[in-house]
Amino acid sequence: MTILNRLALGASAIALTLSSPASASPDTFIDILEDPIGVSETHLFTLRMSTDNLGYYEAMRVEVYLVELDWQTGAETTYLIDRFVRSSDYAENGEILGYSIKRDEGVELRDPYRIVQARGAVPWLAAASPVSSERSPQIASNPDSMVVQYWGDTEFLVSKTAIQARLDEVGAFMAENVVDHPRSSTMTTRQYFADRRVSVDNCQPEELLDFWVPGRARLPMLLRISCASDEDSERTSLVVQLPPADGVEAGK
Repeated sequence: MTILNRLALGASAIALTLSSPASASPDTFIDILEDPIGVSETHLFTLRMSTDNLGYYEAMRVEVYLVELDWQTGAETTYLIDRFVRSSDYAENGEILGYSIKRDEGVELRDPYRIVQARGAVPWLAAASPVSSERSPQIASNPDSMVVQYWGDTEFLVSKTAIQARLDEVGAFMAENVVDHPRSSTMTTRQYFADRRVSVDNCQPEELLDFWVPGRARLPMLLRISCASDEDSERTSLVVQLPPADGVEAGK
């Protein structure tokens, strides 16, 4: 599922809450999602998006960044793609008419795919390798790691310590970069993001993200993890690198 599909699902979920009493203030829900959109022998490109209901039923604050990850050093270069609020429009009788988007002043929507192309990367849709039923990976969450068995007995794993570090890094990035947008609370938006803590204990492996580009054998596969303590919790969906076990090539 692409990040745009996930955004649409988030919007649908907010729309479903419109039937709730207007006098009741909803909880704050902040979701953070990542999706790969391009890859090269030297870099991975992902869209990183936050959605925030600002403490309202009928609003959704969205911030989108393109993250350029250096495979070798792990360094990230980020590009602001968009910042906007999506809100409901009503008729005088209270009937919902639709939705409107108000982009932040001074922000111009950027095309992330143009950046990916300019950096010499292959679009993810072209690089992604569908997993066939004949070699379907076995994915498990163990006490200390998440493990994938692929190509027979070939094992790939990522420690939960590394996953927790990535959760913390992405959370810190969002807390430092989101706009302190007005909201229905005495707490600021940045305070909400700074207080948002995600534990690896609430995460599960969701899907293997395999791909092919020149030099693929030297690059790790990717694993999507999904984190939430229950069905009504805030969601975090991140992409983590899945290094091979010692002595095993990363790709074939």
